[in-house]
Amino acid sequence: MPTEIIIMILAFIAGGICQFFVLGRSSEAKSARPLRNLRYVVYQAVVVYLLFKIGFTGGQSILTESPGQVLFTSTIAVIASVVWTLLLLYALQHGSRFDRLTQVSIATHFGSVSVGTFIAALEFLSALGIEVSSSVVVWLAIMELPALFVGVFALKISFVSMLGILKKDLMLWILVGSILVGMFGRDLLAEDMQTLLFSTIFLPILAYFLFEMGAKASDSLQAITGKYRDVFVFGVVAPLVGGVSGASLAFVLGYELGEAFIFSILMASASYVLVPISFKEILKNSAVTTPQQAEASVATSMALSVGITLPFNILIGFEVYYLYLKLLAGL
Repeated sequence: MPTEIIIMILAFIAGGICQFFVLGRSSEAKSARPLRNLRYVVYQAVVVYLLFKIGFTGGQSILTESPGQVLFTSTIAVIASVVWTLLLLYALQHGSRFDRLTQVSIATHFGSVSVGTFIAALEFLSALGIEVSSSVVVWLAIMELPALFVGVFALKISFVSMLGILKKDLMLWILVGSILVGMFGRDLLAEDMQTLLFSTIFLPILAYFLFEMGAKASDSLQAITGKYRDVFVFGVVAPLVGGVSGASLAFVLGYELGEAFIFSILMASASYVLVPISFKEILKNSAVTTPQQAEASVATSMALSVGITLPFNILIGFEVYYLYLKLLAGL
């Protein structure tokens, strides 16, 4: 296994262990509040850095690809996201004991995608020496939203309300902005500066990011209460089915190994950045639920997405989807 992948896995595990034994307990003290605030600021800065890294490394290359091909694969990504969200909602309605609001919330989170998992998947491919098309950056940007539309439709909430909330979503605009900067403004940075920012310091920053993701996973896992069977079964089965289905579809459509792997990862991942913030705000500004119910449904969804599915994908799922695609290629 390449050194970069080992570092990623160890950083993730270290974050989970530290959160469980040290960070989680020390954060209860008032004296730890400044440190907690500092960690939050650093984490947000790292997320912004990684989004711009994605935009800079992939944005400009999009201009060299066929517009028709980018449009085709992007359309497939949107359709797959919508169909997957509807299937998840159906499965939750007929196979879980969650209330209706929580079912819609979970389907919305799992129908969307995880920026963190996407970044880790790109580095996984890079460590294996596998190239990937720049159009996957577009998939990440557009597959964040279809599940939100499905969730809003399922709860009969006004689309106007949803669009008003999304206008305020900073992370979504940072992602879109970074791609545009990468497409049209990459020459503003000298080549030496690009090497320093997006190569030299990248792996240490990625390791810290995975450390924080491991901490978030541990923290969310401790917050799970009740319906343990539904939580654990869905948190593992959903990404497996999504990842294998995504890999199969990409293989049938003739995607290269790198693109097929990224597509499977996007189908297997669950949002814990954009959707929790946006969906909670949409619920709070609607008449379909109370603020307390909105908080509870999103908290359960977060516990699933970051507490179970995120570690499952990074520690096990990547290898499963990659080996499955290699098996398909061999057949």
